[in-house]
Amino acid sequence: MKEKGCIIIFWAETNIGKRREKNEDYMLTYSLDDVCTAYIVLDGIGGATGGEIASKVAGEKTIEYLKEHFVISKDDGYLADNTENISMSVKYANRCVYELNKKNKSYKDMGTTIAMIVVQGNTGYIVNVGDSRIYELKEDKIVQLSEDDTYVNALVRDGIITEEEAKTHPDKHVLLKALGVTKSITFNVRKLDNVIGRKFLLCSDGLTIGVEDSEIFKIAKNSNSEEVCSNLIKKANENGGLDNITVMYVEA
Repeated sequence: MKEKGCIIIFWAETNIGKRREKNEDYMLTYSLDDVCTAYIVLDGIGGATGGEIASKVAGEKTIEYLKEHFVISKDDGYLADNTENISMSVKYANRCVYELNKKNKSYKDMGTTIAMIVVQGNTGYIVNVGDSRIYELKEDKIVQLSEDDTYVNALVRDGIITEEEAKTHPDKHVLLKALGVTKSITFNVRKLDNVIGRKFLLCSDGLTIGVEDSEIFKIAKNSNSEEVCSNLIKKANENGGLDNITVMYVEA
């Protein structure tokens, strides 16, 4: 899928992988106006059909809140700061999934990760919950902008294990946070300045469990823009396709 607005171009693709019976990932974008667009990747978890419901509901409820509350500009003509509105949109999505979780037994324990970047003019806002990631692709390296909400990442952050040890840790996929699991949730919204001209990659962990960051960078750098997503998904499937794979590539 390809989309072009007045400034932003993006490509996105999702794939079931080779080990799953259905795709519980979900992706969406929404243009709030000509200079403001939200890009979202989600990865559902839990329940018989709960994962695919959780990711879809969370994505759509996030956009629902932003459509009503996002402020494009202030009275003086300058772009408004939407940090709080973006935070509240994800908290609203969390509450909606949580309430479904409690109402329907077939959705018990369902939840979803979220990785989102909202571009507003030359300003970007990023937020993530879980282990879906947001990267920036620079000329000479790949930089992870999001932080994994996982047990193993907490061990690395606290200096208990190394990053190399984390790669083979038996609990490396255990999440500490996901939308819809608890009634309330905490996370950070990070604001980026001067995003125009930068390149971003959002993905579910179906990519990152099968492809190292260095390889992601190499493939993206050596691919035409329209082939970045498909080439990364191809590599993840070549390496086992262990989970659903969703990739969104954004050129601001």
